Amino acid sequence: MKKEEKAYIRKLYMEIRQAERKLRLTPMPELTSEDFFLFRTTGNRLVYENAYFGRRKYLTVYAILALWSSELAKHGLADENTDETDYIRSLEEILLNICREEFWALPAHIDFEKIDLAETRLTIDLFAAETAQALSEIVLRLSSRLSAHVTECVVREVSRRVLLPFAASWAPYSWWENDRCNWSAVCAGSIGMTVINMERLNKKYHEKYKGKNDLGQLPEHWQENCLKRVCDALQCYLDGMESDGACTEGLGYYNYGMSFYAAFAEEYEQEYPSRKERLMYRDKCGQIVLFQQKCYFGGGVSISFSDGSPRESFLPGLTAYLKHCYPQVRTPDYSLARPFDEDACYRYLTNERNISWLMKYADNDETDSRQETAGGLTAYLLPAAQWLICQNQNGNGFAAKGGHNDENHNHNDIGHFLCVYNGEMLLADLGAGEYTKDYFSDKRYDILCNRSAGHSVPLVNGREQCAGKEYCADRFSWNEDENELTISFAGAYEKGSLNGLVRRIKMYDSCVEVKNKKAPKGKLGMQLELTDTFVKSGHTDSITENIITGVKPVMQDGAVLIKGTHGSCRITSEDISDSTARIIPCNHQNHAGAVQTVWQIRWDCSMEKADEVTCKMWITFYDNEIVSQYPHNYAQYPQKDA
Repeated sequence: MKKEEKAYIRKLYMEIRQAERKLRLTPMPELTSEDFFLFRTTGNRLVYENAYFGRRKYLTVYAILALWSSELAKHGLADENTDETDYIRSLEEILLNICREEFWALPAHIDFEKIDLAETRLTIDLFAAETAQALSEIVLRLSSRLSAHVTECVVREVSRRVLLPFAASWAPYSWWENDRCNWSAVCAGSIGMTVINMERLNKKYHEKYKGKNDLGQLPEHWQENCLKRVCDALQCYLDGMESDGACTEGLGYYNYGMSFYAAFAEEYEQEYPSRKERLMYRDKCGQIVLFQQKCYFGGGVSISFSDGSPRESFLPGLTAYLKHCYPQVRTPDYSLARPFDEDACYRYLTNERNISWLMKYADNDETDSRQETAGGLTAYLLPAAQWLICQNQNGNGFAAKGGHNDENHNHNDIGHFLCVYNGEMLLADLGAGEYTKDYFSDKRYDILCNRSAGHSVPLVNGREQCAGKEYCADRFSWNEDENELTISFAGAYEKGSLNGLVRRIKMYDSCVEVKNKKAPKGKLGMQLELTDTFVKSGHTDSITENIITGVKPVMQDGAVLIKGTHGSCRITSEDISDSTARIIPCNHQNHAGAVQTVWQIRWDCSMEKADEVTCKMWITFYDNEIVSQYPHNYAQYPQKDA
């Protein structure tokens, strides 16, 4: 095990220990009916979910401390002489409290029209399935140290709430069983692991738990039927990934879905080693496991397309397991590894696997794991997803996308691009907004981060792109000799409004290559030359460029200046002047529910030519003085006051 892996386990364990010291002084949050029904009346999810996930934090903290304190101490990765007895006693109370919860599913996933029906109260959603997996694994691994009453209660509730409803149903149990998104991996993977855990409990204790659950109502081979359905659902999950391995839901959802897919795959292979089915080696898996390493720029900035995040951490446990299966997987810098409190859901499985998979699969090679980029540009073209990620040896660059406007966690963003320089996303992709009732309704595209006005794409006749799979890019190509991307996406707009729209983005890496007419002061880093060519129709009345940034822009000498903490960019165009550019502040409700100010930069294109309109802009990036103190490949630049 490498020193950074050991250091991560020590740090994660200490974070969990520190969390326990605080939790022992406060009672578990209460789940109230008033908060549960708040979603139905107001659309608010956070009030109830904060309490729900607060309870799961108790579960994860005490389970991991009970499972791992002594073992980690043996390896010098935790404090010596840790008495786990108190952890076990507290964990028993937590398990019983979770067994008493009225709902394991979240209100956002409940059919309130059928709330009085027993099957509705036993809805299997992401978190009901996760809860069953966590509880069944915990009692399996700790059953010799838990009281029989607690284990029996968990076995009964897991059976009643999850296994029985799923096993007794006709396929599909719900829409997610056949869907091509993270739900199929998380729900099915959790159910599959729960089936295996229950089988192991029965084998371990023979007749002890017979009659303690309702599973006797099911046919003799219900386990085999469930596992077949689970494997079929996991294939649906893989089908939702592009053939190039891209997860268009975003990097965070990739980590989420793949964690449960891989965890079940491991358990399934261990339980049934003679079976030919090896889930980690199904078609596309070899490409899917490489997706994560393509999604990071310098400074730890990640691609935030769809409902992603610009600061997505990685899961060391998952990465270690994927690398065990596919040695070509690269591990990101450990400064980007997920700390305990970053997962607001406090998932047991991903936190536990961040320890157990590292302990089991960590690379024993003590050489430095950091990847040195060769000179020139590195470009990843994902042709099926229509994504392009291009960066230089310092981790500065851009990403752009085509695709269509009905993707999983869709945003209307065909032709959109983001730019990263010195660890800052100066031209932004806003990523996920706050999840509310409206966010997943027909009001989705009234929300800034989901509509095309919240992305760096033009407006045609003052109108934005349309939602639907038919609104798509019809060309997405990368010329590696010229370092130029071409996207054709007139089809993203209202039919008849344009006869053609081609965006070309060319990246120049060094100050020798930079073509900008007005070179700013400071060291030049890179430049994008962006050319939009619009072929007008008889209905094309106006064309407006629109650029999104999270850093307040200003006009300076006929150019737009965006000055970040460590670097700046300057946007110039023949159509931009101090009088024509409009800088519009907007409120963005981010995924945590906080309001951020972001800015739209807009200007109208000249419509003088009869048939064709061309707008060319130069986006030049250069260093601020502060950045000279830190190397370009430093994983996380310090804050301004550091």
